[in-house]
Amino acid sequence: MERKIADVWRETLGVEEVGGDDNFFDLGGHSLAMVKVYDRLQGALAGERLARELTLVEMFEHPTVRALARRLSWKEAEGAEAAELKEMTGGRAQKQKQKQAQQRRQRQHLSAERLDADE
Repeated sequence: MERKIADVWRETLGVEEVGGDDNFFDLGGHSLAMVKVYDRLQGALAGERLARELTLVEMFEHPTVRALARRLSWKEAEGAEAAELKEMTGGRAQKQKQKQAQQRRQRQHLSAERLDADE
């Protein structure tokens, strides 16, 4: 995947060589060139099994070939990011349970107040 990304950068930016740790913007890239790279990568990576869809924002957040390839690769997703996603999902579930428990307590409190007011 790194090679495909580097090839697209090389063609778009008109540079002879692109290394895995070269920064897109240090190579002369700019926001309009990033849009061109984005469009070209859609085609170049069409046959790849990606861990996630590529977005322009991710391209800005991961401005090296290696970082972008890692962001899109299944190996990375199955490793640290999978754990992060699991933690986030679990965290959301925990927050939802806490919210539901709080709502139950509030309903019980309101019911108790109504009973006191009726007496």
